[in-house]
Order: sequence, then C-alpha cells, then structure tokens
Amino acid sequence: MLDGGIVQGQNVYNIGLHGFFNAPSLIKAANHYGVNRITLKQFREQGAKAIIQKVMTELVSKVDIVYVTVDMDVLDIAYAPGVPASTPGGMRSDELFDVLSEIGKYDVVKGMDFVCLDPRRDTVEQQTVKVGVYAFLRWVVSKYMQSR
Repeated sequence: MLDGGIVQGQNVYNIGLHGFFNAPSLIKAANHYGVNRITLKQFREQGAKAIIQKVMTELVSKVDIVYVTVDMDVLDIAYAPGVPASTPGGMRSDELFDVLSEIGKYDVVKGMDFVCLDPRRDTVEQQTVKVGVYAFLRWVVSKYMQSR
C-alpha cells in the first residue's frame, strides 16, 4: 500500500511499539514513508483515550475513511502466546480493549482486520483467540452504541 502510493505514510499510525524485534529494514521503511510511531511507553504515559483522540483528530482532517489493522504481536506474551512474534513487555489485553472501544466511537472507521493470530501456537485454552474475539467485540459494541 505504501509502495504503491495508495496510502500515504503520514496517514499511518503504529501504536504500541515495544521490544527489540523490529527489523532494521522495517524501521528504515517507516522512516522513509513518514509513518507515525507511538511507543508503548508513550501510549501508557498518555492513555488510550488521549492517544486515540489525537490520532483520530489528525486522521479525520486528512482522510475520508480509516481502516484499522490490529497486529496481535502488540500484546505481551502473557496475554497472547499464539502469535508469531510473542515477546515480553507488550500491551496488556485490557489496554487493547480500551483502544478498540475508543476507535469504535469514530464513524470514519469503516473496517478492521486482525493479523498475526496463530491458533496453532496458542494455549489449549485458546487464550489468544479469545483475546482477539473479545477485542473485535469491544470495537463492534462501541461502534453500535455510537450509532444509537
């Protein structure tokens, strides 16, 4: 999308970056395209509501439609062992739920997908799958409540 110019880098917001596992080539590409990056530390200092309000205010002034991709790798390994890049120090599931509840308040958000959820790597209890489903439902419920 960025390579083809369909999406402009300044309209992409990566929220919750943490750890030491982002490849140098990805960081270089993000810099090249001007992708906005918000670390998990910044997210926690400012809070989900403030971060999402700021991001959505900026996006609404620039674009007509917002599409959200939830990369389940953002979550801490304790909450999401069933992801390809499970690492310590990530976002808690309740923080992700808060983000999606806040995003659901904005009509400009027209779609969402979830990536990097691998049920084959998950626990017997399917905790990562359940976090993903619950996260999606938090967005749906918030979006529904806004339309009432």
